[in-house]
Amino acid sequence: IKGSENNSKAAEAELKAHLLDLADKYKDSPYSVEILDYLVDLDSSPRTVTLARKAVARHSNYPRINALRNFLKRIDQKRQNQMRKS
Repeated sequence: IKGSENNSKAAEAELKAHLLDLADKYKDSPYSVEILDYLVDLDSSPRTVTLARKAVARHSNYPRINALRNFLKRIDQKRQNQMRKS
């Protein structure tokens, strides 16, 4: 269908924005980890990384916090590799 790719990208952008807003709104709740876990599969923007780092610090004992820790490790490894190439 003509234009469906643009619609899909627009829907994904809207979803990312909504999830970022939810993660920020519920940052003091351990359930923000669940929101961020879904979000990191879609987005690795600086805002997402910052929210993930804050969630790991705030909710370190949450049972599924390792999902965010693993995401942050991957991000840090990518940055280190990019710095080495430069």
